[in-house]
Amino acid sequence: GVHERGLVQNNLGEPLVPIAVLPAPAADLAGAGVEGPAEGVPGQKLLLSWTVTNAGDATARAPWTDQLYLSTDGTLAGTAFLISLEHTFDLPMAESYTATAEIPLPDVADGSYRILLQTDVHSQVFEEGREGNNILASAASLAVTHPDLQPIVVTLPATVASGEPLL
Repeated sequence: GVHERGLVQNNLGEPLVPIAVLPAPAADLAGAGVEGPAEGVPGQKLLLSWTVTNAGDATARAPWTDQLYLSTDGTLAGTAFLISLEHTFDLPMAESYTATAEIPLPDVADGSYRILLQTDVHSQVFEEGREGNNILASAASLAVTHPDLQPIVVTLPATVASGEPLL
């Protein structure tokens, strides 16, 4: 917008030293631990706890969501959903948090399960491609069994008079 009488050749220049453009520092939410009971019965309340660490080089900006599942093989395939918890606080780098929840065990088949944690499920926190450590399975397994009710054989007398109690 400035009239320069045709002297525009010097309006474009190059820096004397190359400028490096680097990506901004990023958070890295990582599952650090998942704990629960060793056994359970469907419908019974389980006390679960899990820890997430920010292993990145920037603060993880809220919000993000953690979810827990029951898994037969330590992967998300064929899991049973347990709980979802949204976090509304920022997590500085090298810091961690531990969350707990008491939830009813869903009605799943008898067997051995692992509790699976997935943090930042909706990819709300910028992690610069470091989402590979967002899923962590519990080290210990959870044995799920259903009650096995069995009838008891009751012996009754051969004859009873009307109105008399059965003993």
